[in-house]
Amino acid sequence: MQEFSDFSEMSALEKLHKEVHDDIKRLIQMPQAERKGAAGKQALEDFKKKCDRLVQIMEHLEDQAKLR
Repeated sequence: MQEFSDFSEMSALEKLHKEVHDDIKRLIQMPQAERKGAAGKQALEDFKKKCDRLVQIMEHLEDQAKLR
């Protein structure tokens, strides 16, 4: 990651990466009844959106790295 530290998206990637791990922990620790309810569904939807954004940033960084 150090070699890509000059890419502007790296700080967003690192922040989002931490959030994804935090979301996983939250979803795993969430009681089953809550996970199946509205709060759980919203948490899962938010998690999926963050994962999609994480992949977008990584693909963009990959494209930028190829241009170096």
